[in-house]
Amino acid sequence: MLPQQKPELAVKKKMDTHPMKTDSSTTGQIDQALERLVQSDPWLEPYREIIQQRLLKIAEAEQALTRGKMSLADFASAHEYFGLHFADHQWIFREWAPNATAIYLIGDMTGWQEKDAFALKPLENGIWEIRLAADIFAHEDLYRLRIHWPGGVGDRLPAYARRVIQDPQTLIFNAQVWRPPSPYRWRCRNFQRPAKAPLIYEVHIGMAQEDGKIGSYQEFTAKILPRVNASGYNTLQIMAIPEHPYYGSFGYQVSSFFAASSRFGTPEDLKALIDEAHNARFQMKLKASAGLTAPCINTFTTAPAGATNYGIRAVLITASIRSSIFCFPTAATGSTNTIWTVFASTVLPACSTGITVSTRPLTRTRIIMMTAWTRRP
Repeated sequence: MLPQQKPELAVKKKMDTHPMKTDSSTTGQIDQALERLVQSDPWLEPYREIIQQRLLKIAEAEQALTRGKMSLADFASAHEYFGLHFADHQWIFREWAPNATAIYLIGDMTGWQEKDAFALKPLENGIWEIRLAADIFAHEDLYRLRIHWPGGVGDRLPAYARRVIQDPQTLIFNAQVWRPPSPYRWRCRNFQRPAKAPLIYEVHIGMAQEDGKIGSYQEFTAKILPRVNASGYNTLQIMAIPEHPYYGSFGYQVSSFFAASSRFGTPEDLKALIDEAHNARFQMKLKASAGLTAPCINTFTTAPAGATNYGIRAVLITASIRSSIFCFPTAATGSTNTIWTVFASTVLPACSTGITVSTRPLTRTRIIMMTAWTRRP
């Protein structure tokens, strides 16, 4: 079952460009956290002021995004509301596109043509929605969005697509419906993160094989994971999981934050890899580089409707996948720009069973992650 829909998680009105000020209680919490940090690592003392400035920026970014009305964990769960979901015996699709004048779902189910029956309806705050009968989509159907805006029209991948594949002939990426008849059944259900210090083995699934080709999740599980385990590591840090069109970017030019890369296999293959790693007592780190994204160079990127000259600015990054923590703080620098849309959390919804996103004090061990589209100067 997919998570229950949470309308309150919808992205709210476009944020203004005025920097937010932290209150005295937040400043006090930051001071306390900084003091604990310096006490635990005295070598950080010369950088106290710089660290404090960064923590203040993080607090300001959190306030700007949540407005004090929700937790970062709730804010980072927008993928449970947006995108394509099957719930209550129907398909529900939502997208946030405040500049759009009309949006259509096109794909295998429409012959790739605009049809009135597949037109999204505008809701409040730039949210668009459509509800369709259960038999409209079949497993592995391809689709994308046809978006109209003042002065133009173009095709877009849904920002919250959970499965994206590339056509081998046209090289065009499309979203894909992924609802197999038999959902994956987790074997390791009670994994607990080891208390001992992590010994990390970083790996790229496609490049970890000896053969001169792109390796797969299945090949890694069968051939590489046993060797890593035998070498004494207890933590597996995997690169290039979120979908990225340019393979040579090593996964650093992300185009779909919520889709596990299809070039390595299916979501079930990735789940099986994680399952086997947990059985071997590995904790998993899925490395996501939210600060570097694929450029908006054609109509098949996930930029906001009508956007030109946009980029992604990472604020923070982290989450928890079935008790396995991955933490890569990438605090943004520079002025606060207009936030056009939010891609929240790089937890891979392909592995949605048992995923949680947890908030904890700002420490070196666990921080929440968010990213935001921002207009470049």
